[in-house]
Amino acid sequence: MENLFSYCVSATSEDGTTVYLDVYCAAIGGKQDKVSKEAAQDLTAYIRQAEPVDYSCRCYYMDGREFDTSF
Repeated sequence: MENLFSYCVSATSEDGTTVYLDVYCAAIGGKQDKVSKEAAQDLTAYIRQAEPVDYSCRCYYMDGREFDTSF
């Protein structure tokens, strides 16, 4: 499963600090500073605790293989 999705998300804390993260297929990245790393870790933990609902897709690997998945 390669290149399934890619989003740019932002979050602003109560003190006005804004963090931008790149959320893509199997990772979350951003600037290599402490605030961005903590935000990425928090978002990862939030996503992992969520239960997927009614999700299915056909996935393609770059070498042409494909498969269906659903949750």
